[in-house]
Order: sequence, then structure tokens, then C-alpha cells
Amino acid sequence: MHLAIIQSIFGPIPQYMKQRSKFKTRFNSLPKAQPQKQLHQIIDDQDLLDLLNMMFQIDHHHRINCKQILEHKFFQKLFSNF
Repeated sequence: MHLAIIQSIFGPIPQYMKQRSKFKTRFNSLPKAQPQKQLHQIIDDQDLLDLLNMMFQIDHHHRINCKQILEHKFFQKLFSNF
């Protein structure tokens, strides 16, 4: 169920990731999740929204790394206030 919720929020798992998984046959039988609120519906700060979208990429090739997170505009703005 958790995987179904993750997909309903962040989108489908890339096909290549499904094919490499030892549980690939289970992806076709995921339960239907209740519709979830999208991040942009609950977060007003556009810089935070951008950061979270980059952090929550399912495909690790597209996911932001720790160095990039700390260099992101959201944290630059936050740190400039101290």
C-alpha cells in the first residue's frame, strides 16, 4: 500500500526500475491508493516546493544529492537570514 501511495503523489516508478527489481511481478498488483494531495496543494513556498520535488524523485539518477540540497536556493535564502 505504501508504494501505491508514493506513486499517487510522485508519479509512476520508472519501467527500468521495475524490471531490475526482484519483486517486478508485484508492481502489476499494487492496490489502488486513495487520491493524495499533491505537494503544490499544501506548500506555498516555491523554493521549498522545488527542493522537495528534486529530493523526492523516484529515479535516483534524477534525485538531487546532499551537496546540491545545501546549495539550493531554499537553503541559501534560509541561511542568509542568520
